[in-house]
Amino acid sequence: MSEKRLEYSPGIFFSNLDLNLKSSVSFGDNYVRAHGLLVSKASQKGWNLFMDGLFINSPDKELEDAEFAINIFLEKGPGALQEMDGFFNILITNDEGDSVYFVSDLLCSRPWYMYSDNKTFSLSPTPILFSEQSLEMNLNPQALYEQIRLLHTGYNRTLIKEIERVTPGYSYFYNKNEGLIKNAVTEFKQQVDPSSSLESSADKITNICRDTIHSVLNHPKLKNLPVQLPLTGGLDSRHLLGELIYQKKKPDILRHILIQKKDYEPVKEMAKGLDIPLDTKDLESIDTFNLILRWLDRTGGLSNIHQYYLLDLKNSPFKRAAISFNGYLMDLLMGMAVKTKNLRSSEPHKAVWKRTYSSPLIRRLSIPDSNKWKRQTENLFKEKINEFKGEPWFKMLMLDIHHRGLHYTGNIDTMMEPDVYSFSPASTYSAFRLASTTSHDVAGDKKARLHALSKSFPEVASYPGVEGFSFSEVTERPEIINSPFVKNTKNFFKSLISGFKDGHAPESEHAWIRRNKDLHKIHKKLIFESQLVEDGHLKKPGVKLSWYINQLGGYQGWMLMSVASAELCYRILVKKQPLEHVIEWLKE
Repeated sequence: MSEKRLEYSPGIFFSNLDLNLKSSVSFGDNYVRAHGLLVSKASQKGWNLFMDGLFINSPDKELEDAEFAINIFLEKGPGALQEMDGFFNILITNDEGDSVYFVSDLLCSRPWYMYSDNKTFSLSPTPILFSEQSLEMNLNPQALYEQIRLLHTGYNRTLIKEIERVTPGYSYFYNKNEGLIKNAVTEFKQQVDPSSSLESSADKITNICRDTIHSVLNHPKLKNLPVQLPLTGGLDSRHLLGELIYQKKKPDILRHILIQKKDYEPVKEMAKGLDIPLDTKDLESIDTFNLILRWLDRTGGLSNIHQYYLLDLKNSPFKRAAISFNGYLMDLLMGMAVKTKNLRSSEPHKAVWKRTYSSPLIRRLSIPDSNKWKRQTENLFKEKINEFKGEPWFKMLMLDIHHRGLHYTGNIDTMMEPDVYSFSPASTYSAFRLASTTSHDVAGDKKARLHALSKSFPEVASYPGVEGFSFSEVTERPEIINSPFVKNTKNFFKSLISGFKDGHAPESEHAWIRRNKDLHKIHKKLIFESQLVEDGHLKKPGVKLSWYINQLGGYQGWMLMSVASAELCYRILVKKQPLEHVIEWLKE
């Protein structure tokens, strides 16, 4: 990342090394730089607070977010900030810089990466800062196993030994004498309200979305911006669309990346029926190399690049920034739809091994000492899930949030900035409280969400979904009405049959990974010229086998995405290859 691009990156940066960034300020031996539209600052009684983000329904409308936050800190301490509804990172330092606290919203909706060794501590919204500081970074073989085997690393782990990600439930303290100290703030505990009903749960879901969207739309720094909404044929985005229409803030434009025709048809019909402009792009028409460059700018490859195409939504048709919303965590926290059938398992962590997108055997063939890392990973997952208190489905859901959510799907909102300010109503403290207090038998598997949509937004619910029938007709998870085993078996055999034809696999969620010519070229280059393989971190036979099965139409797309993420991270952060040079090499 060039200095100019790093200067452009929003968020809060902290280091005991000189940041060498414009507008950074020093406190004792430490440096802070807070940049971006949603940054606010406040000072009181020798303390200085920097906040990136916003609160939802702040009780005191006259105060800036940071001013309200510093009052909470002085009265109750840093942990109390995590119980505030909102999307934020907050850093607090005294004038001398010898006491530094930092905390994120409960579900860490705005990523922060921490680099630490015996003498250096840096905190940044992008790990590229650590490359700019010429800090030593080494591959974490445990995390590499998790990335290849499960598509994401776990908990606070990243692909780099020296880098952690801030994680839900903790506040942090740092000074040069004691180093980094983590303090548990929130217990992830299930306390079911026996009076919860389908009706009351649906109302709570509606109110959480309503309050969040209203607060964003009316925030002093955002209220005059146009609104765009990425729309698919599913449940999440149409719920957000219904709420925007209810609040008389119909989106100025709907956006859609065309992956499957069955997903596009409902979008086209809704846009036409609701008279909202629709901007649709086919994956072949987007600039894959530029979008992957953007992704790496913000994550350095520490987050799986599988949804890189969503960054095309930054290319707003407006001449200024826009507001947007997305459905991240709506399935989990508002739908209580755990992505496994093993809800009654006595060991919920084991369900993780069964929820992969392609053959676990091929993944294991790609990893040296696979059995060793499997045992260690399983122990780490087991240790973490034992900290959660509740039924197996709830423990599995919490594990998803702490692992898969942070490293696989939970970065896209902040990567949109400063072109688009995107927010996920389900990644809030209130959404967590909903899931932890609501009976799964009453509202789980999306029952309450479907009821909320039909009750509050009947017009939006009446449009057909990807399965071909309207959401008004559905009372349980639409995607499990038809046997997933039968559906997947049919698709698999179709893929194998068509693997010997020019078109490769038939249309499916995975087929686009083969169809996109630039992505196909990138995967081939990274597989056959892998430095991870050359340096002994991955096994050549397993990695190449995945490629060949992919060519035959097998479901290996996400495996290739995981290898690509790890390979690019290794080259940029460990091998210190300049980001732009890596992209140019991929184009060769």
